[in-house]
Amino acid sequence: MSIHQNLFLISKTKTKEFFELARLKPKRFMTVKDRMELERQMERDGKKRVPATIRLVAVEDMDSPGFRKSQKHYKKVWDFVYEHGKQPFKYNWSGAVFCDVFTYLMDEKNICLFENQFCEEDETFQWYVLDSKSRDKYLEALNPRKYSKSKLKSTFEKNQEQAQIEAWAEIKKQLTPEKIKEAEKIFGKERAKEMLSGPPQLDEFPERGEALWDGIRYIHQYLELVDDDNVVLINIG
Repeated sequence: MSIHQNLFLISKTKTKEFFELARLKPKRFMTVKDRMELERQMERDGKKRVPATIRLVAVEDMDSPGFRKSQKHYKKVWDFVYEHGKQPFKYNWSGAVFCDVFTYLMDEKNICLFENQFCEEDETFQWYVLDSKSRDKYLEALNPRKYSKSKLKSTFEKNQEQAQIEAWAEIKKQLTPEKIKEAEKIFGKERAKEMLSGPPQLDEFPERGEALWDGIRYIHQYLELVDDDNVVLINIG
């Protein structure tokens, strides 16, 4: 599934209307580490986490009244933000790489651009806001002149490799014979063996440093336009 990113400069008044139209409510942002700790605590307390709903629609259901109503709603939502928001800048890399920019900034610079999170009740439609507080807090730190493309690439790849090793160590602790058999049943023995043989390798991407640098510049350009009347809306999905 492809990942897409959308940034819009939009007035605060229209942002409020947008949230009401899209049925978005503020939600406390949690890092992956926070979520893992919450799940461990819930397990200790004997509680079961309720996962966010994933909307998978069968072909035969696409003509149902419910699906048509849902599509009409989201078309109205997207039409609104495109009509009232502006997109003065363009990011020429994939949404997945754009996510990597946020990961780098969080892990290496302690810059969290997801602090102001708004989503539907089931969390499937999420948006983030960069406001004047975000601008004052992060604008100077995101000045692209402070970043080197080569260092961005090497640091990101080193961090990701270490994160994958640590994640794999956690997975190994939970790999019971029953779970291995379950994986073999779902993916087949050969594919399951390959998946469970060790941490995944980071994809080769020679232009990674340039793409990360472009992402930082892209965010910085938007933040420069934020003021007391306008904010930036971000959607990644």
